[in-house]
Formats: sequence, structure tokens, C-alpha cells
Amino acid sequence: MLTNITILVIIILGFIFFIILLIVIYEKMATSQKNNIKNRKTINPTKKTQKILQNPINFNIKKSVQKNVPPKTNTLVNSGNNHLRKKLIGLLHGDVDAANRLIAHCQKNHPNKSIDWYLEKVIWDLEKDRRF
Repeated sequence: MLTNITILVIIILGFIFFIILLIVIYEKMATSQKNNIKNRKTINPTKKTQKILQNPINFNIKKSVQKNVPPKTNTLVNSGNNHLRKKLIGLLHGDVDAANRLIAHCQKNHPNKSIDWYLEKVIWDLEKDRRF
């Protein structure tokens, strides 16, 4: 059976081994960090890169020309059933421009209908898409 002194010596030796292991790990981390700092390159921007960074990117993008788009009109403001108009604007959370675009698109696809028909169609499509 082990005596108390032997157990104490084993605990002290284990503690010393643990401390030495921590020191070795710390030194390896410190040397790798020094190597990373030593190998890191300093960025010295040239005049060309400074000019690029100062000026915003200028893409020559041509805006696509939309054909057969009806002109912007206040389709909802002065026409149609008041109840249907309010329902459509409510479904679109007050976005009158979106309502006008939807009605204009519907007018393009289904010409020669009444404004109430367009309002009902747009409301029906929205409710169908949202699965009310």
C-alpha cells in the first residue's frame, strides 16, 4: 500500500508535468504568432490602386427599354368601386403605386374590360397567390 508521502510526491510530479506542458504549448503559440507577424506583408497602395479606391466603380449599363408598358396613370385614384379600391390598397399595405402597376398589367393582358373588373381580377389574383 502506498504511503501518504508517496501519494503526495506523485501529485506534485503530475502538477509539475502539467505546468511544463502548458509552458511548451504557450511557447509554440508565441513563436507561431511571431512567424505570422514576420511573414505578413505590408500593403503599400500604388497610385493606380489609390485612384481606383477613390473613384467609384462606373459600369456602363444601359437601362433596358420596356416596350408596351402603359403610361403611368392614377388608375385607382379617380375610378372604380370605392370598396374594391380600398380592399386592393389594403391587401398591398397602402402601396398605391403597386396597385396601379398591377391594374396596368391586367389591362394589358385583358383589354376592353371595366375598371371594376380589373380591380376584382387583381384582388382575386392576390388572394389566390397568398392562399387566403
